[in-house]
This record gives sequence, structure tokens and C-alpha cells, in this order.
Amino acid sequence: MNDIHEISSLTSHPRQVVIQPNASMSPRLAVAAFTILMFSSALMTAWSVLHGLWFVLLYDLVMLITVGWSLNHCLRQNTYREVVSIDGYDVVIESGHGAPEQTWRFNKEWIRLGMRSPSSRHQQSRLVVGGQGTAIELGRCLTEEERHGLCVRLNQLLDYPAGW
Repeated sequence: MNDIHEISSLTSHPRQVVIQPNASMSPRLAVAAFTILMFSSALMTAWSVLHGLWFVLLYDLVMLITVGWSLNHCLRQNTYREVVSIDGYDVVIESGHGAPEQTWRFNKEWIRLGMRSPSSRHQQSRLVVGGQGTAIELGRCLTEEERHGLCVRLNQLLDYPAGW
């Protein structure tokens, strides 16, 4: 299950929706798992090398590099965020890992929000936000049901009538 957080206040601050993947693996857990894997692998490799099986050393190095890269990639993907801010007539969408890497600004009156059907039965639908010649996809990390719920909620925040 992924996370959709809504930040809303009664003051003049903008309404925000934060979309992020479910970060089920913390950096601490990743380091602990990699450390256990590294030590157990080192013990088996040392035993194999002592018995004359040198090729296991190369295999072990390749395996540790691959697992380390995979863990690093997963942890980086866990920091991905999409933030939709609605303030008056301005809609600002920011996305990135940790800090915003890309920013789009739309006028609330010109923005279009809709679900696009998948091009094949093995794909999911896409939540597309566009206006003024620009279209971007939101909620790539969400499930189908969460994406539909996000579309309904954004339509409510944009004050669009039902079925818009």
C-alpha cells in the first residue's frame, strides 16, 4: 500500500497532496541485511577458498556488488515524492527524490485532470494532469484503486463537478 497524505489548513496556506511510495525498507534495515549477507558470504567464501575453489571468490564479489547496487536503488526509489499544491488559482506540481527536481505550474482554470486507459491489458491506467500544452503523469507508484481515489480527491480540491 502506498501513501497519499493530504495537508490542508484553514489559513491562507495552500492545500497539498503528497504522493510517495511505501518505504517499507529503512536505511538501517538495509545496512543490517547487507552486513549479515556480507559476513555469511565471506565465511562461505573463505571456506571454499581454503579448499581450493578460487572461482567462488569472484562469484561472491559479483553477488555482493549486485545486491549492494539493488539495495541502494530501492532506497533511492523510496525517497521519491510528488507534491500537488493548490493555492487560489495556482496549481503547482513538484516531483523528485528528496528535494523537488521538477516543477510544473498550472492555472487552476486551464488544468485538465483525467484517467487514461491502458494501451494493453497488462498495463495500468494513468492519471494525467495537463494544461497549457503540458501533460504529466501523477501517481505512478500507486495502485489502480489509489490512483482512482486520487483522481476523485484532486477533482474535489480543484472544485470540479463530479464526472468532470
